[in-house]
Amino acid sequence: MAGIFVDSSQLPYPGSGIVVYQYDINDDMKRTTVKASFWLSADSKLHNVTSCLLSVGTNTGYYVTDLDISNLATKWTQYEIKGIVPTGDDAFQISIYGCSSLTQPLIYLDDVYFGVDRSAPPVPTTTTQPTTTPTAGPCTSTPFLVDPSFELGHSSNWLFFDQSPNYDSVFLEDESSTYGPPHSGSGVGVLDFPTNGGSASLLQQIFGLCNEQAYTATAWFYISSGYDPSLCTVSLIISTVSSPVKATAAGVWTKVQFAFLGLPNFLSPYITIDVECENTSEMIVLINDLSFGPPPACSVIPTISDGGFESGNLTIWDAIPTEGDETFTITNANPRTGKKSGVLAYPSISNGILFGRDFNACVGGRYTFHMWYYMPKAYKGTSCTVLATAWYTGETVTSDISAYNQWVELNLDFVSGAAIGHVDFGISCLNQLQKVVIYIDDVSVTTR
Repeated sequence: MAGIFVDSSQLPYPGSGIVVYQYDINDDMKRTTVKASFWLSADSKLHNVTSCLLSVGTNTGYYVTDLDISNLATKWTQYEIKGIVPTGDDAFQISIYGCSSLTQPLIYLDDVYFGVDRSAPPVPTTTTQPTTTPTAGPCTSTPFLVDPSFELGHSSNWLFFDQSPNYDSVFLEDESSTYGPPHSGSGVGVLDFPTNGGSASLLQQIFGLCNEQAYTATAWFYISSGYDPSLCTVSLIISTVSSPVKATAAGVWTKVQFAFLGLPNFLSPYITIDVECENTSEMIVLINDLSFGPPPACSVIPTISDGGFESGNLTIWDAIPTEGDETFTITNANPRTGKKSGVLAYPSISNGILFGRDFNACVGGRYTFHMWYYMPKAYKGTSCTVLATAWYTGETVTSDISAYNQWVELNLDFVSGAAIGHVDFGISCLNQLQKVVIYIDDVSVTTR
């Protein structure tokens, strides 16, 4: 049994909640559907579940959405969901949120089941002739939020997290222009920081993102007249973080905008509006009109500076040893091109060096990372592996070294998830109590 306690610090305007989930579930693929079930009950003392909502989802969608569980009692109640479409690698999520009581409830969860539904029909067995698999068409769905312009007059669609020192910040939706004019429409979201040092975040799940498609996220904010706009910054967060933006003046709507990459392989991609205000006794910040559009035009050609080690500058490579006594130097002894190359030396007790390099890129740009390596035949028989990983999207390639006394290229195809791309790469060895020396050269990123 698990006890779920929803923190009351976000009240009286919450949206606070908790998500319980499990990844890497091997579903029953022999039947057309699977099922899930679990039991909930409220604590005998902390049992005010007013406005509490329940959602249940898997990789194939949400099968319970915003179910009102305000009638949940101390007696155990079973919830069963059938007709869940199975996948070979699934995730199961239970979300409880939106509780509005000043004293947040303690909700118990027990006997969670996700798997075989013996009442579901088996998958039909058919014999088909081999056919050519058609190429999937482009994803055409449009990303959207619920109440992105705060027009509904209530805050239940937004999760609110208060990080202020006194936990006294307030979030509400205002339809009467009490604090300032809306950017459009009639409603605005209002963040009220009543005491010194306001900090809060608004979150909502994004629906309809296309995998590896680039978008522009936009939000507008407004510092009410009479307050100092230089004290607050606003950022957007999805898979990466926008640059913090300050308003140029009070009483003026200011835009926050940045490009991001759609990664719907995450069960719940969220957009976060992060607001930080410092050194003020009170601050009012209005939020309005979140939207998603196409990415801005981008013609950046990514480059890794000094990828051939010709400058002799070690500091830009930021070599990170695994054990601490591996060494990385630049040498004239064995260049692939030019006059220099990098050389990794592993003592008998050590086994690896990792590098990381940033480069300018276009969000959604498709690139290839290249690195050449050379292992002298004298070290043949030592087990060594070359690897590279792209940040944000997680593409990874590994290759065991099996060729000696020759330069070999390692390539990694990836999609950039941010305007500053980043690739980690390196070589590790199981030294087997002998020294190992490996050369690297011509590290680069090219457009594909």
